[in-house]
Amino acid sequence: MKKRQLVYVPEINPTSFVLLFEKGAAGNSWSIRDYFGPHGLSLSYAQDLNLALPVIRERAMRSGLMFDAPTVATTNCDYWRRCITGYNSRYLQKALTVAPEGSSESVDPVQTNLMNCYPVLAIEKLRNHAKWRKRQDQEWILRNANSEDWVTWNAFALLASTSSHVWWPRLLSLAEESNSNLRVPADWLETPEVRLWEAVAAPRAYEAASRLRMRCSGNRARILRSLSAVPVEGRSEIDVVLQNAHLLVFVEAKLGSDISLRTTHDPSRNQIVRNIDCLLDQANGRAPLFLMLVRDAAEGRAYTQLISKYRLDPTTLTGELPHHSPEMVKSLALNLSIIRWKDLLAPSIEDDPADDEVTSAVKKELRRRVLSELE
Repeated sequence: MKKRQLVYVPEINPTSFVLLFEKGAAGNSWSIRDYFGPHGLSLSYAQDLNLALPVIRERAMRSGLMFDAPTVATTNCDYWRRCITGYNSRYLQKALTVAPEGSSESVDPVQTNLMNCYPVLAIEKLRNHAKWRKRQDQEWILRNANSEDWVTWNAFALLASTSSHVWWPRLLSLAEESNSNLRVPADWLETPEVRLWEAVAAPRAYEAASRLRMRCSGNRARILRSLSAVPVEGRSEIDVVLQNAHLLVFVEAKLGSDISLRTTHDPSRNQIVRNIDCLLDQANGRAPLFLMLVRDAAEGRAYTQLISKYRLDPTTLTGELPHHSPEMVKSLALNLSIIRWKDLLAPSIEDDPADDEVTSAVKKELRRRVLSELE
């Protein structure tokens, strides 16, 4: 027996309905598909969420925002986005006021009556970040119990309060532990500049190749789209950029979710390849390094499988990035590493009598999110 319901639970997505998909009657096999997450479609299974199924049902039913859903394939993203957009418009428009995209005017949850916000370090700095301009991103950070953006911001704010001579060598050491073939040259040890959520355009070479592929597809809609001046692939949001004079590191941060395995117009382009493509395009003579920061590195994760695949057989990655130097792609593939949040943050999230109230609360919440091992 399969059961599908559209539910609204703010802890999962504060601005949209999500699809609750249950298998069987035992209540132990279910998943959540969020078609309006900040990074597109995200799929979370029972073990990924900190909310039990009865709690999700109870909260949705209490608010009257729980409806039986059509039996349309969950892979039909266009259908579900249209369907959920209708439900959001009908049932949530009065409760949620979203600032127009691109608008500099934003709602400040710290100064309004929003309840149950999670503590945030360096909140004034976050308010000045471009991420803060979108109400959905604000809500995702402040109110979502499974937000990797919340973890990313607070983790690096916490690391910034410690000596870079401690956390940066530690991160590189963990990368070496993850990948025994990785060697860290002395010039990599120079303290890097840290930037979060950088928007990077797709390389021109990929854009040209993608348009050619679409024009040769025989699909009228794709052919017409290839002729549009609008970029085929939107800007990629790089979770963490670390750079010094010799090294450029792109980091993809995950908590409970996995990577996207396709883009809107390229069904074979996964999120790792997309980020690496941008990294190689931006390196400008520096050594490129791609890392993943995750809660768990279980073999069932798509990112674990792909990182292992590319490291063991770099030609699979060079084949997916034919517009880059094969030697450069191979070198990068051999250095791919996965680091667990708990290993990077272990020394930083211990309680300290000198911590103020916010720091203490952030550390407690970080421990809850990153220590819930799923392997």
